[in-house]
Amino acid sequence: MDFVGYLLRNDCSGGQVSQSTRAWTDADQALLYTCHLASDRLAGRAMRPAPVHTPFPPQFAAQEQYLAAADFALSIFDAPGDGTYQHNSSFFFATGRAGLAMTAGLAATRAVGNSRRKKQAVQNAIPRWLPRYSGIITVSDHGVYLRTPQDFIPWNWALLQSCEVIGFNQVIVAVPTADGRLAHWLLQSPFAELTFVLWATARYPAHPQLADNSWLPQNWAAWARDQGRPPALEA
Repeated sequence: MDFVGYLLRNDCSGGQVSQSTRAWTDADQALLYTCHLASDRLAGRAMRPAPVHTPFPPQFAAQEQYLAAADFALSIFDAPGDGTYQHNSSFFFATGRAGLAMTAGLAATRAVGNSRRKKQAVQNAIPRWLPRYSGIITVSDHGVYLRTPQDFIPWNWALLQSCEVIGFNQVIVAVPTADGRLAHWLLQSPFAELTFVLWATARYPAHPQLADNSWLPQNWAAWARDQGRPPALEA
């Protein structure tokens, strides 16, 4: 099993969106806009984005072009604990009929508490997607900027070592850490697919998901046409 397949089977809500009778959403509108930009990019035309205003100047290129902005959440695949817990082994003893009953009751309560803490410790040792950052993502033709109330994280396309769409508005990206490792992050945003398309066209045009348009949710293009909103990019 490849890495993404492993993640999909370990607490990651990947998969395709059921189109059926659901209503058109802001996320669908963002994906329609992504198709508009992707069509230009794949055809070698200049992209025609809507105006995007930011409080920071371009950092990746002098002629960098901002394309989109929206909310994002960034999660890391990790375990919140290591399986250890504080075992309560305190001792209490009282004499007399009432004292013995109290001793037994406290012992039972302590045992229940220890069992509960042990089960929670076991659960905490299981890796899962843990939220780390949330804020506003700004996508440009050269990279993405992740802004939170505390942090400003610029990632240009050269920095991202891999990128793969795993579900509607969800991509997994691999980014080097300060100690030289590669960290895999789950990026969730209405412009997650736009991030993928721009990275793939810049870094890996032969990416399988780019080649067959499988970065789009299955049947989404046909469903969008049925809603009277045909995407510029056919799938």
